[in-house]
Amino acid sequence: MAAVDSKKKLLGSVEIIAQGAINTRGELDKAKAVTRAGIEVSQPNANVVQAGNTIFASYPNDTQDTMIGNIYNADTPNNYAKNVAKYLHYLRKSGVSRYMTGFDDQLTLNVFKALQSAMKRSGMQIGIRKVADRQAYRAFVRIPKKGA
Repeated sequence: MAAVDSKKKLLGSVEIIAQGAINTRGELDKAKAVTRAGIEVSQPNANVVQAGNTIFASYPNDTQDTMIGNIYNADTPNNYAKNVAKYLHYLRKSGVSRYMTGFDDQLTLNVFKALQSAMKRSGMQIGIRKVADRQAYRAFVRIPKKGA
């Protein structure tokens, strides 16, 4: 599906999740994708944040300082990279020290590769690993405490 520039038109969360599930989560069945994402974002411990036309649905791991999440993007590539950077700074302000997400699309891979060097100035470290036997990836972000 075509990206929608959030600087020109801000989409609602249902639209972003529907389009993002196809764009960044590799889902082919729109109804199934929206249902699955709806269940995901309605969990009691879900932390759901919208930046532009990108939604971040994350959950604390064993400790509150580690979040694991999914990204649903319907924004343009440039805005998408900015949205991810904004979200990582949001996590930093929230006291999160580690973030992990999985994806299987080339755009998200390119965004995290670009952010690897761009985020170094803020002290963040981003690692990307390919999932064995699949065309999927995991991004691991180490987020230093504010002011560190």
